[in-house]
Amino acid sequence: MHGCHCTGQRACAGTYSSVFVGTSLTRCDWKSQLKAGPGWGKWKQSLPNWDIITPIMCFRISINQLELELHHILPSLDCHIAVYSAMFYIIGLGLCDERDITVRGLEAVKSSSRVYLEAYTSILMVQKERLEAFYGKELILADRDMVETESDEILRDADREDISLLVVGDPFGATTHTDIILRARALKIPTRVVHNASIMNAVGACGLQLYNFGQTVSLVFFTETWKPDSFYDRIKDNSDLGLHTLVLLDIKVKEQSEENLARGRKIYEPPRYMSIPQAVSQLLEIEDMRKTGTLAADTTLAVAVSRVGGGEGNERIVAGTLAELAAQPAETFGEPLHSLVIVGKRLHHLEVAYAETFAVNRESWRGVAQSAYGCALDEQ
Repeated sequence: MHGCHCTGQRACAGTYSSVFVGTSLTRCDWKSQLKAGPGWGKWKQSLPNWDIITPIMCFRISINQLELELHHILPSLDCHIAVYSAMFYIIGLGLCDERDITVRGLEAVKSSSRVYLEAYTSILMVQKERLEAFYGKELILADRDMVETESDEILRDADREDISLLVVGDPFGATTHTDIILRARALKIPTRVVHNASIMNAVGACGLQLYNFGQTVSLVFFTETWKPDSFYDRIKDNSDLGLHTLVLLDIKVKEQSEENLARGRKIYEPPRYMSIPQAVSQLLEIEDMRKTGTLAADTTLAVAVSRVGGGEGNERIVAGTLAELAAQPAETFGEPLHSLVIVGKRLHHLEVAYAETFAVNRESWRGVAQSAYGCALDEQ
């Protein structure tokens, strides 16, 4: 059969950066009409039955348009089209170590010319070297400055070759990642997101049902002169609806002091991770100012979680009143990263029973659930 036929290595419609044409006929003289582009060697290896593999660079040309063009160039040849679409990937790594990446994510990493590791919105439980050994790729650390102000470098050549940005958890767990996707789209660069587990869904490990959660809030480190309390309003909104609140605790990675920032000196402070006792202390400090009873120390239940998804020896879950959690030594809560859940008033007896496993004081946990939350535990 004569004419052009699409084999579709990734898809057969849409827009592509590189298209490869192959034929078993060696007597053709049309190769001089086609322009070679980067990356064609790997396609030649993957298509060993073709005697001729010739790439054409086709920037944002649809496959239908391409076939029409080829019919003019190759009117009588039995040729096939293999489609290679350059892509900017944002890949979620999950919560624990190098093995948490999905198969789809790993395939994208291996196909990429450059792979960046975003290293400031969250952290994994292993070092970069272990990721590199498992993925078979060198990773370029992308700090806040690079991701937020030098995204052009990350996106360089992403319309001609695969580039990947790796993020801990799920790509849409931070606004920063949404922003870089929008920048890529503005440059007409094809993008693809590879999802993974994040604290936003893994927090269900503490026994509280995900559909009973309201708005998620972040709690930053207070300073002598700066104690933002807008989070309190969201916690109160959730509380008024009876919903749980996931509180994400602050981390400081590659941060500058106010003095060094003012003087323009690239000197960075040691990494800091907010602990559960410090978080509870800040919550109670704002409650003392607001006095609405939303975060009453002795009658508000909470669940502290750390290294969720890390398995035995890493994951730690501790439940109790805010007062009980504040009284525990920091080591009770395990290694960072930490998060805290403020329990909502629509607490179900099955949630009480499950989280009781992690309670500092089981009797106190059940007592507050009954008296302050109105949970009918006798219905179990």
